[in-house]
Formats: sequence, structure tokens, C-alpha cells
Amino acid sequence: MSAAISNAASEQSTVVEDINKGSVKIGQVAEHIAEGAHQSSEAVSTVSSLSEQLHEAAGKFKV
Repeated sequence: MSAAISNAASEQSTVVEDINKGSVKIGQVAEHIAEGAHQSSEAVSTVSSLSEQLHEAAGKFKV
């Protein structure tokens, strides 16, 4: 009985370690996603600004 309890505790410890590693990886992925979203937001802002500049420049020409 004591051996079974010891084995079960060891298995639970291993599972907890695996869960912890998975949680760390999830946190890292979330950080990468947040960084990518921030970069995308900056890119959209830049493209929007360039679009406005192009629109203004094109408005100076008459067909």
C-alpha cells in the first residue's frame, strides 16, 4: 500500500511539473503574440499615415 501511495505521489509530481512547463510555454507564446500585435498596430498606423500622405499628394494632380 505504501509503495502504491509513493508511486501515485511521484506520478502526481511529474504531472504537476509537466503542467508547470506547459504554463510557462503558454506565457511565452502569449508574450510573443502581444509583441506581434503591437508591431502590427504600429505598422497599421504607419500605413495609414502613408496612405493619407499619398492621398494628399495625388490630390494635387488634375486629370
